[in-house]
Amino acid sequence: GGPTMFWGDIDVKGKASGVFGLNANIRVTPYLTNSISAYRGRLQGEKDKFASGNPANLGFYNDFWQIDRIYKFYPFSHPKLQQDLPVSPYIFGGVGLINYKSYKFNTLTDKGIEWAGYSREAFKKSPYRTDLILPFGLGVEYPVGNMFTLVLEHKLMYAHTDLLDAHTG
Repeated sequence: GGPTMFWGDIDVKGKASGVFGLNANIRVTPYLTNSISAYRGRLQGEKDKFASGNPANLGFYNDFWQIDRIYKFYPFSHPKLQQDLPVSPYIFGGVGLINYKSYKFNTLTDKGIEWAGYSREAFKKSPYRTDLILPFGLGVEYPVGNMFTLVLEHKLMYAHTDLLDAHTG
């Protein structure tokens, strides 16, 4: 694990909280691993002021699940280099889908302002929205015995949508 960040739509003090998931890897070559991942979590954030300095008092939350397919490239997997390195650094990129519902509200009154994936009538649930994501990043693996590997990874996800924070425009 490591920080998971969405890049593309969240223009407030946002964070991912309560994210968990599963990951399966298959080594294709000494230099390449194919990975599939599934995550469930919540994005949330607040915006206190607009760029003009006027108060915004906006907050949002977004409940999501995602699935992605990633290829990891290990540039230092040459046998001579690998013997000298205790860790395996890699870079990765892929494609995936995010399925979500988001809700924007006034932080002073808790009154809803905009929705994505919900109908406006009595805040009834409607189908989740689904959009394309492009995950990419870098990481380091450290083998622990024959069965386990510790992973430190930094992943960015470009989200091709304007609604992760329930704000259009």
